[in-house]
Order: sequence, then C-alpha cells, then structure tokens
Amino acid sequence: MSRFNAVIAEVGTGPNFTDFPTNQDLNRKVIYSGPDGLYDAVPVPMMQPADVVRYLRGHFPNLIHLFSDPENLDPVVPEPYTSSALLAEEVLRRRDDPSLFESFYSVTNEMALSREYWMQETLGDLVGGLVHDKAFVARLRPHLNAQANEELEAAMG
Repeated sequence: MSRFNAVIAEVGTGPNFTDFPTNQDLNRKVIYSGPDGLYDAVPVPMMQPADVVRYLRGHFPNLIHLFSDPENLDPVVPEPYTSSALLAEEVLRRRDDPSLFESFYSVTNEMALSREYWMQETLGDLVGGLVHDKAFVARLRPHLNAQANEELEAAMG
C-alpha cells in the first residue's frame, strides 16, 4: 500500500504540509504526492448520512414520516440504514401504488449510479430489504439499470 502526502496551498500563502488533506475549505487546492509524482485535486465535500436522509425525504415527500430528521439525527438510530429499511418495508406494503413504484425504481437507479460512499452503502441495505419478496424483485428488475441490478444480485447472494 502506498502512502500519499499532501500539500495544501491556500490562496496568497505558502504551502502547508500535512498528512491528511481536508475538504473543509474549498478555497484550498490539494496537491498529492504519490509514487507517480505530483497531481492536484479539487476537494469536493462528501455526502454524510444526514445527506442521504435528506435525499430520501426529498424524493419521497409523502413518506416523510418514515425518515429521521436530517438536521437532528439520533446517535442511537443508525442512519441512513433505518430510513432505507423503513422505505423498503413501505414499498413492499404499497406494492400496487404505481407512482411509488416508479419513484422507487428511479431513486434506486440514481443511487446505483452515484459514486458517493453513503449512497452506495444505503442502496445495498435498501435492496437487501426487498430480496425476500421474489415476486416484487421480479417485477422491479426490468426497471433497474445495470448497476442497480448488480447490487440486487449481490444482495440476493
């Protein structure tokens, strides 16, 4: 495993050396030193569990009662896992609601295309909550993109 060092150069100042670059200040440019030389990167804020809960609440406003308050997450409740489990249960319970079904597979496809760690993590839990219902999975599968179908297959074991 190679070790990377970073230099954080702030506008108008000299470089500051650090082992762990931060993404707290977007006015900084991170220059990584690796085995193949130097390369730069623009720090991009990463999604957090609260952001995934916000995403789910935004896409399912009629089901907002299922999701935690993203501004005040309970440290005892493992989010976004609890919200995704409750969403999976509700989708199965209301399987004959065409609007919910369409919204669900659309969100599942978006999450599958995301490169965000927490979106991928939540997607695995979300489809994992469906796999015991073979009829629903068979109905859902044709609406999923390749990445979402791969996640579904992985959840099915």
